[in-house]
Amino acid sequence: MPVEWTEWPGYRGDSWNPISGCTPVSEACERCWAKAVSRRFGWNPEFKVMPHYEKFDNPLHWRRPRAVFVVDMGDLFHELVPDADIHRIFETIRRSSRHLFFICTKRPKRMIDFLAFHYTVTDFNSTFPHVWWGVTAENQQRLNERLPLLLQVPSKNRYISAEPLLGPLEIGPIGMLKWIIVGGESGRGCRPMDLDWARNIRDQCAEAGVAYYFKQIGGFPDPKHRNKALLDGKLYKEFPLVRFQCNSIQKEALACIHCDHARPHFRTNDCTDGVARCSFLPFSSCKQVV
Repeated sequence: MPVEWTEWPGYRGDSWNPISGCTPVSEACERCWAKAVSRRFGWNPEFKVMPHYEKFDNPLHWRRPRAVFVVDMGDLFHELVPDADIHRIFETIRRSSRHLFFICTKRPKRMIDFLAFHYTVTDFNSTFPHVWWGVTAENQQRLNERLPLLLQVPSKNRYISAEPLLGPLEIGPIGMLKWIIVGGESGRGCRPMDLDWARNIRDQCAEAGVAYYFKQIGGFPDPKHRNKALLDGKLYKEFPLVRFQCNSIQKEALACIHCDHARPHFRTNDCTDGVARCSFLPFSSCKQVV
């Protein structure tokens, strides 16, 4: 099952795990869902850091464009992953420009060191425009540690995954990001999320014009099957502003999730939440030019 926020308009959501396994590095790791899933299905029961070389080239064989979470069952920049393996993975990413790739790490220092050693800024921008770079920030301490390093990545495609959100966040340079993903912890023994923390991040995003994706409140499964992604009675499933080339005219558009057109599309400036009247741009006529 792909992580739901990889279901980008025009792309099939997916995950790709050429590496699996990890070790705890911060508070979010205490109840690691990837470790639990790996044990449950017997994929890597001891959750040791290991390569899966048979998967290293998988994206090269995917024809339909995919939005891919890279190593959601570990951390690509774990200290036990050899540089040679990371470089080979990035070579596959470079050659798979039809797809979007989302990298999220709790070890941004190693990510920055790796990128600085292997790529110049000029090479980086021409090689990885289809890659999104992110860090996990479960509380203010981890945000303060990791965000300054993330901002050193020479790309505009930067995001934060505040999941599980374990405390309030004040995101100072939020305008240098394009996307914030927020979610509460779920399952037995989960640590509760204060909804005011999620509301505060939502308001920071709205003020800065940053896309806000609220994944879930968290907690135990609801026996009444109520939607646990509602925040104040509303869904927030925003995707970042991207540029598209449509009929030789460049337009900026957000993926439209609110109005009721039958065909999937991007919304333009005259589309407002919950209103069906929209000058829509169907996927078939658009080419992303981020």
